[in-house]
Amino acid sequence: MDTEKKTGERIGITLALLACVGFSAFLIWLQQKQKNDRQQLTQQVQDSGQREEQTEGSGQIEIRSRVTRSKTGDQPVFSLPGGFYPEDITVEIAAPAGSSIYYTLDGTVPDPENGILYEAPVEITNICGSPNVYSAISTVSAYQDYAPFNDVDKAVVLQAVAVDAGGRTSNVTCASYFVAMEARAMYRDLPVLSLTVDPVELFDYFGGNYVTGVDYENALAADDLRFDSANYYRGGEMNAHVEYFEADRYLTYEGEVILSLRKDGNLDYGQKSFLMTGADPVPESSCELYELFRDGTFLLYGGGTDHVAKNRQVLEELLLKEITDFTLEERKGCLVFVDGEFWGLYLVGRVNTAETFARRAGGSPEEIQVIENRYPSQIAPEYGELYRLVTEGNTSGHGTYQKILEQMDLESYLDSGFYKHGGRGTTTAPCV
Repeated sequence: MDTEKKTGERIGITLALLACVGFSAFLIWLQQKQKNDRQQLTQQVQDSGQREEQTEGSGQIEIRSRVTRSKTGDQPVFSLPGGFYPEDITVEIAAPAGSSIYYTLDGTVPDPENGILYEAPVEITNICGSPNVYSAISTVSAYQDYAPFNDVDKAVVLQAVAVDAGGRTSNVTCASYFVAMEARAMYRDLPVLSLTVDPVELFDYFGGNYVTGVDYENALAADDLRFDSANYYRGGEMNAHVEYFEADRYLTYEGEVILSLRKDGNLDYGQKSFLMTGADPVPESSCELYELFRDGTFLLYGGGTDHVAKNRQVLEELLLKEITDFTLEERKGCLVFVDGEFWGLYLVGRVNTAETFARRAGGSPEEIQVIENRYPSQIAPEYGELYRLVTEGNTSGHGTYQKILEQMDLESYLDSGFYKHGGRGTTTAPCV
């Protein structure tokens, strides 16, 4: 009887031990599963491009991105993608173990010399109202100072690199954060393109491609000023990072491009046109830039500082749709930021409408000439109100501006007051 009792006790103890071990194993498994689930959710937020909600402190952060990110294994990873956020945020940066992370917040390329060593999460705040830096540069034209009259809107451009133990530096990770800006109608109704370029390549006295620079000073000293006596006539190519946010504030394209200035009549103005060639794969077909990237190169048309020129171009193409059977849809209004500073209203579209029309539609020489010359007033006087708006687009009356902008579906741009001034990146009120 004692033997049976002892055997039963041993069995009970063994079962209890097995239960404890099993329960401990279950807890370990559950903890690991929860950890894996959290990691998977974080990865989905960063990479899948789906609409997710992520808890940050006590509030909910809505992440709107349709971009699938493909970073190299050594690149830093940000906890939050670039985008529009209603209030200040905190961004964590991760990199492979043993790496040091250096970051910048002003558009410059980070490295151990000029970057900030990452030691704690980065606080991203609304910096509208801070002094202008790049938009305040006055040497963008040999003929006129196009600096804005007051502080332009600004985004925070976070760039980071990882440096491993052997001193090797990773590719740059870049994101633009627009804090407390979405409440303004302008940013609700128009797409926004953020262009990040090494400021040295744009504004450096000797090598900058956006300024008069040394070329102008040398020609001036030699009393040999010509029409092309400025750095911006060089036509150099630059590497740039592009983020495109559609009017619903979703990030739908992010990638690297080869950037250059378009040599046209706007080169001597403050707002110059950019040519972009996509270095990354073509975006998803649902992205507004899909057709443009599919053709290889697209245009950010500045039109100097004359917003009416942009409006006229859009209206002329609307008119051309009426006099041809082919739908062009070649231009779209877009707000552009350069290295985090507001650069004005641009038109995003194809590089050469005439060639594109000829290639895609097989248009007659007369139709191609119509598009190439863009003079519908000479060929279609019968198109009533739209024709009148096009031909009277250069008048300065508020009523004409109002009608043009309504035709372009850009009433919010009119409300912002930007049309009142010709200066580069000019605004009449800080963001709220």
